[in-house]
Amino acid sequence: MLSYKSLPQFFTYYKDWNLEIRENRKIYNCPKDLGIGQFEVIGDIENSFLTYSDFINYKHSLVRSRISEKFISVYLAEEAEGKYYSRKKDIKNIERGLNCSINFLPRVVYSRFDNNSVFKSTSLVIREKLLAENFDLNKYSLEFMASTLNNKTIYSEELLFLFKQLKSIRFKEELIPEYINLKAKETFLILFDYCLKAKTQEISEYNYGQIKKVKEYLDENYISPPSIEYLTEKFFINKKLLQKGFKALTGKTVYEYISYQRINHSVDLMENSEYNIGEIAAMVGYKSKMNFYNSFKKILLMTPKAFKDLYLK
Repeated sequence: MLSYKSLPQFFTYYKDWNLEIRENRKIYNCPKDLGIGQFEVIGDIENSFLTYSDFINYKHSLVRSRISEKFISVYLAEEAEGKYYSRKKDIKNIERGLNCSINFLPRVVYSRFDNNSVFKSTSLVIREKLLAENFDLNKYSLEFMASTLNNKTIYSEELLFLFKQLKSIRFKEELIPEYINLKAKETFLILFDYCLKAKTQEISEYNYGQIKKVKEYLDENYISPPSIEYLTEKFFINKKLLQKGFKALTGKTVYEYISYQRINHSVDLMENSEYNIGEIAAMVGYKSKMNFYNSFKKILLMTPKAFKDLYLK
């Protein structure tokens, strides 16, 4: 299923890395003189594929990529230090969280990595072939999406949960490419819907910045969240604008967002700890086990026990 001939520049940076080939994946191990860690490519690279990076780049480097096809790349950066740009005056930092890159015209992109740059991320790349075969795609639809999503961090709980699924693939090797393609289609629909909602609820750049601070504050305080009144006073924004802007930014009300954060963290605890469901409910802020069950089922459409049975066996 893997065919790399049509995307030679993608691997230019990794040509000196130690390559390990498996059935549906390629693993590039970082040379000792460059850094430590590895970069992994998995899936059907003709349509869509995943990359996993987990390495430290010790040396300064600049990567030049000439991009001639349409594609969408969404990456969940847990740790990232680097910059990218088409023109030097448009240099952007790689940010933690969900980032999106959309190419709808040929261009050259530079990626600049300083000494001791850290990379730990999962990236889903949807290529032109899959987009053209599955959607009524034209230049303007991608241009519309790019104007909304490029160079911005995305706040989408649906995509965050989708990436949780992608990070824990448990299928046989031969089924992985088709699974990734299905998730790529789902990702496109989520992104397009995200753009439509964002365009109908645009807010000023200043208020966007304030509401982003509210979102970041709630990320740290979802267990014992503050009231709306407290947030309006702390971040100097009126209640109506906060509620409208927060919905535009995240697709959720403040209280819906808190619930999603709690459930997402509960999933992390289920995957990475031995706590029982009642203990996890308390740890993410629920005073009642039944409230936790109800929220979990509303968001993920299954009970916590069903989730553990389905995803964690």
